[in-house]
Amino acid sequence: MKAKNNSDFTVNTTLRVLKVFFRYIVQEGLWSRSNPMHGIDFIRTQKPIKAILSPEQISKLLTVPNKKTFFGLRNYCMIMLMWDALLRVSEVVKIKHEDVNWEGYLKVHGKGRKERIVPLSNKVLRDLHKYYLYRKNFSGNHLFCDTCGAPLEIRNIQRILKRIGNQVNIHVSPHLLRHSGASYLAMQNFPPFALQMLLGHSSLSTTYLYIHMANEKQLKELHSRCSPADALPIK
Repeated sequence: MKAKNNSDFTVNTTLRVLKVFFRYIVQEGLWSRSNPMHGIDFIRTQKPIKAILSPEQISKLLTVPNKKTFFGLRNYCMIMLMWDALLRVSEVVKIKHEDVNWEGYLKVHGKGRKERIVPLSNKVLRDLHKYYLYRKNFSGNHLFCDTCGAPLEIRNIQRILKRIGNQVNIHVSPHLLRHSGASYLAMQNFPPFALQMLLGHSSLSTTYLYIHMANEKQLKELHSRCSPADALPIK
């Protein structure tokens, strides 16, 4: 595969599939010889630094939805929740009326049926309340829905974001909003354990991806201020 210029990622994906396949047929007694994948390691790769959206880009995206309409305010609130509360799109579609505590908290139904409580900022809470005044006129119990009261599906939100992003020439997706919000908090020295709770990560090691990213940026800024080379009296 490498001779055919396949990427390391593609090779590792193929290896992963083959390892699972041969492990299965050996366990089921369908392969009498030794597992041919034993001793074959994955290619060590460096994780690329993912692009994030800046607060300026988020602000630009938020100028698109018309907050004076049901659809516009609904879309505005979904963007804010993924950016500010770091929600997954799968968590956004599950939100029901009773999950919102109007004192400033939201019950989130996360992966593996795990629940967590996330705080809602004043701006998010204000806009959610305005949206709820529209929403209560429709049937159904899910917070984000269409005008028939039917809950939105993940692909609906993905299409909505793509359409909004196209209007201001910004690539955006649900995961990118969550990823960008987490990166922003990390760069503001948000405590790692608190970021882990907000993201709903079961392991702090996953959260440290954002911490490392923040440290690199902060290290660059600090080095720029204290650079030994810049301190030299030369031009």
